[in-house]
Amino acid sequence: ENHHYSSGDIMEKDLTILGCESNLIRKIKECILRHRGSKNLTPITLEEKVVASADAMSTIANLSLLWYASKFKHNLDNDFDARNKVIEKLEKAFDKLMPEARDLIENIYKVEMTFLEDGHI
Repeated sequence: ENHHYSSGDIMEKDLTILGCESNLIRKIKECILRHRGSKNLTPITLEEKVVASADAMSTIANLSLLWYASKFKHNLDNDFDARNKVIEKLEKAFDKLMPEARDLIENIYKVEMTFLEDGHI
């Protein structure tokens, strides 16, 4: 749930040990912290937007993983509820994409949404 905080801390520690510049470490940590696109941590810089878009694209490109997470991580035994959870995740991911990323993955997104909305799962 809070992997963006713990991942940023781990990265900071590791890159400090490797001798990376503190300014670069700070920029990378901001990318990690802001990749989820939550209301409090909206991506601001181009780098942050690219990382957030890549994360969202990964979500969209992994329909089977979303289905698995809905069924087992969220314990949604009912296929209807699991399907709605997946649709919600896909819509949220698509909404946080940069326009350039949206252009790249829009066809996949549309196919998945049609598949789900038509009740194929």
